[in-house]
Amino acid sequence: MPPLAVHNRLPYAIEIKVASIKYEVRIEAGEKASIYFLNLLKSHKITVEVSITLKAPNTNRLIAKAFSVVRFLLTWACRGLGLST
Repeated sequence: MPPLAVHNRLPYAIEIKVASIKYEVRIEAGEKASIYFLNLLKSHKITVEVSITLKAPNTNRLIAKAFSVVRFLLTWACRGLGLST
């Protein structure tokens, strides 16, 4: 089974947590991580945390746009695997 690959394209570090398998990883800006032992045929709650310091007035808009892209890509990936979203 293919791994779940997470590419952090945000300019901030993110933390990915999957409680069902007790997995946590911090992914720095521009880096990626793969989760090989996650059964993609089952449902999992995946938590994404972003820690940032707001310095610019448009930062919230950038983050909202980035998360809408993340939501789209996760939905697309799950449909490609035949999973419900």
